[in-house]
Amino acid sequence: MNRPEVVLLKKALKESGYLDPNCPETEFFDIELSEGVKLFQSSNNIKSDGIVGYQTYSLIFKTATQKLVSLARAILRQGVPALLSQNDYVFVNIPETNMYVYKNKNAILYSKVIVGATKRPTPRLNSAINNVVLNPTWTVPETIKIHDYLPKLKQDPFYLTKHGVAIVDQNNNVIDPTYIDFSKYHSSFPYRMVQAPGVSNALGLYKFNFPNSESIYLHSTSSPKYFTKATRSLSSGCVRVEKSKELAEYLLQNTYYTPEKIAKTIQEGKTKWVRTPTKTPIFLAYWTAYITEGNKLLYPTDIYQLDSKSVISNEIINNWKF
Repeated sequence: MNRPEVVLLKKALKESGYLDPNCPETEFFDIELSEGVKLFQSSNNIKSDGIVGYQTYSLIFKTATQKLVSLARAILRQGVPALLSQNDYVFVNIPETNMYVYKNKNAILYSKVIVGATKRPTPRLNSAINNVVLNPTWTVPETIKIHDYLPKLKQDPFYLTKHGVAIVDQNNNVIDPTYIDFSKYHSSFPYRMVQAPGVSNALGLYKFNFPNSESIYLHSTSSPKYFTKATRSLSSGCVRVEKSKELAEYLLQNTYYTPEKIAKTIQEGKTKWVRTPTKTPIFLAYWTAYITEGNKLLYPTDIYQLDSKSVISNEIINNWKF
């Protein structure tokens, strides 16, 4: 960080009460400033590491007008009748990159999640989880197949083989990649790409399905290290759940698939589709402002810049009553 920016950072944290008012406004990122940043981060549900990354910086310098826009948009987005009428449901706040499971309107499970990157955002939607897949296989989505894997196959025909992904024809026959001329395919590819179940599978060991037109689902992952990142908008649209084991146990409670049976099935490595006893509502929402159960107002980062694309008149801003 440039030295002049350090001075601005100290001033901003002083004004918001996260730094001692008597702290000298030098151009050095000292220990006192680092502790102030950590305090700000922990108070705003951000990874408390003292590092001023994009998420921390954008929130520290979020203006009153920007906060007003987030509040106004959040009020509009939160007025979903289907959500307001539910007692038991799964809720993912996309910009917050967190998931909550509610039972009788009380949060009983919290988990970090990874959502879609800016180029492939996770859509807002509401549906109902109707089945859980243990040891899922992964069929590569069309977008990833064409834009990510096909160019790599043109350079190295064995790229997918090295990553445990098979090329399969319409009759489920595995095709030797040396028999395919990848150079003649651009916007389409007539074969499926399928990864067998296991710890290396991109979906991890659990997948949670719910009907939707976007081909979106929840799943675990073979790369849990990404849950430690402060910014977790990294996927191709689907939602990766850190506590997927706990979510599966919750959704399959009171069924043949007890936690012990789930663990045994996972260990066996065979794919099992299990219908949930009830359809659990799920909401993928985009709230850039919300009030916690402790009555604290938080402003998650507007990762897809949806609020900045919104227009609110100066008349509304000038007459807004908090």
